[in-house]
Amino acid sequence: HRTTMNDMGIMSMNHMEKVVLKNDTFVVMEPGDIHIMLMGLNQKLEPGFEIPLTLEFENAPKRQIRVPVYPATTKFGDVR
Repeated sequence: HRTTMNDMGIMSMNHMEKVVLKNDTFVVMEPGDIHIMLMGLNQKLEPGFEIPLTLEFENAPKRQIRVPVYPATTKFGDVR
């Protein structure tokens, strides 16, 4: 998803089918911008847990990562 704000100051989240990565570039995913939204979860996410995710690429092998769960009140700069 990507969070955007319209001219009237209304925020919305828009589904993104894919994120384009060009050679030697990176994308930072964070609240309020591009982010991964986990939907249809079977259990509650608790701070301290790690979630396994599989990232799929068009021209590269899949990559498995583990993403830590932080409290909802955590500011992005606090976890770098």
